Amino acid sequence: MEQSSAVSGQPSADDEILRAAGFYWREKDGVKILVSHSLEDAGFINGFSTRGGGVSPFPENSLNLAGFKDDERENIYENRRRFLWTLGGEYSLALA
Repeated sequence: MEQSSAVSGQPSADDEILRAAGFYWREKDGVKILVSHSLEDAGFINGFSTRGGGVSPFPENSLNLAGFKDDERENIYENRRRFLWTLGGEYSLALA
């Protein structure tokens, strides 16, 4: 099993694969997003979300951005705020 870069101080095999494909991780306060260098180089602030670092109860501390009816509006608002904060500022959120 490969060690993560956070544990060993060295990039993991997964990190190397992502880097070769033009991506990198950005993490802040438990929210981890995948960023595309190509989109960034073209002037687009971008990030692909993961589940971690949110406040939604399912499954646990989930970063629900979609607004499912089983989640509270306040949770979704806070999750979106956290996601945008990780990107580094105040931006509009486009969901796909």
